[in-house]
Amino acid sequence: MFLVICYAVHEKKLAGVYQFHSQDEAFACMEMDVKNTYDEEIANSGNSMDDIDFDIDETKGIVTDHAADCCWTWEVVEI
Repeated sequence: MFLVICYAVHEKKLAGVYQFHSQDEAFACMEMDVKNTYDEEIANSGNSMDDIDFDIDETKGIVTDHAADCCWTWEVVEI
């Protein structure tokens, strides 16, 4: 079993925990959530795209809005 854990660093709280049976499903969820959060932050923050970035690797993702001092992290964890 795999969990995708999203943490809102700027709020110091969990933003979501999602459970999957396969690593591929978990990674697909994480990738979609990272990209959606990035797109939403660009659309709603009023900050320049130059101030907002994201990165995804095999087990982790991050979205950072530098101007708003906001950051979300994701991690795929096997349990």
